[in-house]
Amino acid sequence: MNGITAFVWCYNEENRLATTLKSLSEFDEVVVIDKSSTDRSAQIAKEYGCKFAVVDYFDSFSDQNAVRAVKEIWDNCENEWLLEVTCSDVQHPRLYSCMKEMINSGRQMDAVEIPLYRYSMGFTSKHSYYGDVQYQAKLFRKSSFDWEAARLHFDPGKNIKNIARLMPDDPKIGIYHLTHGDLETILERHLRYAKVEANDDRQNTTREEYLAKSWRSVLRVVKNYIMLGTYRLGDRGRAQLCMLLLYRCAHYLNLFMDENEERAIRETYDKIRNGEFWK
Repeated sequence: MNGITAFVWCYNEENRLATTLKSLSEFDEVVVIDKSSTDRSAQIAKEYGCKFAVVDYFDSFSDQNAVRAVKEIWDNCENEWLLEVTCSDVQHPRLYSCMKEMINSGRQMDAVEIPLYRYSMGFTSKHSYYGDVQYQAKLFRKSSFDWEAARLHFDPGKNIKNIARLMPDDPKIGIYHLTHGDLETILERHLRYAKVEANDDRQNTTREEYLAKSWRSVLRVVKNYIMLGTYRLGDRGRAQLCMLLLYRCAHYLNLFMDENEERAIRETYDKIRNGEFWK
């Protein structure tokens, strides 16, 4: 019978890691991948009896050294089926048994979409940017994962064709993704992730193309605020709009403020400071 390994991403998660690990207590194996945390994350993982592996800090799978390090840990997991978990996630108590039943049903599949309830800023709603429930491929056959498609967050990849969907009898069964819990975290992670995404987006395209694409993403946030009816949520909806605009604008700024642009700004300012501007 197939077992399931929970593959947990961690970086300075001492405030959330214990809750995530407690919700994974029934899994056949739990492996915490720690990206060189400086807090008590390692101690907490050991208290829960998890396997614990430390890798150098990274934010993007465009870092090939990170890919090799993580893939080696991935390949050494005990089970063929792996569930990708972040410390924003809490699993419903019956999720494990539902997934176990599905992967041992004899049905041919390479990945499974899991119901994902994305809470942002304390709420979920059909009018939220994230919707009230999504189905994401979070459970993979170890041998089927497309490492070339992996970016900031795991993606099943275009090469995986046989993706099934878990439809539990209880609509509450799923993964609860609890994010944007406080302002400090929102600001820190938005600025960090926006930089990572911008660096990835610069690959294999021109400045004109990636700036245009990023600007469309900014406008799309405003469009979705109207089309999804997020305005119906009042202050919560407006706060979510500001949060999303903060990220998309930070992404655009990271793309715009490249080395050439910053050099041009410095040269202009140096001319003014040195008095050359008025000559």
